[in-house]
Amino acid sequence: MVSGPTRLPWCVLILTIGLSACTKVAATPPEMGRRLTRSALPAPEAGLPAAFVDLRIEKLALAWNEVLDSPGVGELGGPLHTSSWRDLLDFYDGRVAFKRVFRADEGLGPTFNDVSCASCHSAPVIGGGGADMAQGITVHGPPWTGGDAMGLRKHAIEGVEKERAAGKTARLRTPPLFGLGLLDQVSEQDRQRLEDPEDRNGDGIRGRRGYRNGEGQQRPSRFGQKANDWDLRTFLAGALVDEMGVTNTARREPRADSDAVADPEVSEVFIDRLDAYVRQLAPPQRGPSTPSSLKGRQLFAEIGCTGCHKAQLGPVKGAFTDLLLHDMGPSLDSGLKDGVATGAMWRTAPLWGLRHRKRYTHDERAASIAEVMALHLGEAKGPSRRFLGLPQADQAAIIAFLNTL
Repeated sequence: MVSGPTRLPWCVLILTIGLSACTKVAATPPEMGRRLTRSALPAPEAGLPAAFVDLRIEKLALAWNEVLDSPGVGELGGPLHTSSWRDLLDFYDGRVAFKRVFRADEGLGPTFNDVSCASCHSAPVIGGGGADMAQGITVHGPPWTGGDAMGLRKHAIEGVEKERAAGKTARLRTPPLFGLGLLDQVSEQDRQRLEDPEDRNGDGIRGRRGYRNGEGQQRPSRFGQKANDWDLRTFLAGALVDEMGVTNTARREPRADSDAVADPEVSEVFIDRLDAYVRQLAPPQRGPSTPSSLKGRQLFAEIGCTGCHKAQLGPVKGAFTDLLLHDMGPSLDSGLKDGVATGAMWRTAPLWGLRHRKRYTHDERAASIAEVMALHLGEAKGPSRRFLGLPQADQAAIIAFLNTL
């Protein structure tokens, strides 16, 4: 990976600004978050206007504010260094969709947590996590799952009663989205090689893939804190429904709702735009290393933390995850089942971006990394005990390493 953030070439910025000015003269821009299509422009028959449409210059014109407003290439919240110019067009256009504020007459609700994707994913920048907490509520899922954890939505549109808890509840943080496009590229073969539900190697770690019913079969899944979605696009489509009540056909189990807006409430094109944005979100860059952090990285492996937090997973380096489910013991048992995951089972959280966090665990109960290590029981009790048995200086070295991620 190329080090250091870079900005788009000046020629692209100048072209973008110029075209935006032309667009504003020619027509009133469509509502924020709407896709600008051929029908929104003067119908070109031939010549330069047609070429502009064919080259998607109109998308660049609509997204120019995002080019200027968003972080640079490779920065936190910015696009990948490897993004092509077409990828960048889709990234900035998708960022507009990610920030779109939905209204009730556009499909928001009837119950919901917030009005846009960016409303929840905004810390420390757009595309990150959130300080808000979702409450889990147990509802019945397909028979083979033994139950499915759904979010208890905090708000409702006018005339609709808010949801009330009906079963086991738990606090769940909003996770960051950085680097998820890279994790979507990890093959199932790479994950399958790491599975060890019978603990054949005797290290106490029994990682297993999540599974979810879909398309007439049980499919291995990896996204979400309980590994309940099989790919990034389906994960995003599910969040639209579960968090905002915005129905679509890309969710793993298509769902209608009871509001006055016809289902599906957004098109496949809108899901494509969200996917293009999140897929290109760069992973957080590492902080500078020190002698202490370098020693801490070695100790991190020696005490067994890399049994789950793999430094490399397939082609992806630096995420420190195996994308598998692990039983974390009673200390981290939420009581909520989701898919094949029990209440105590969580998918290994990627550690990149850890230095941007202020609190830890799925419910943010831990205020320090040392506290998190003490809560890692179940399959992680071996590494946890070894960490707690280290001299203070060695513990500090591991924490220094984790604070570079």
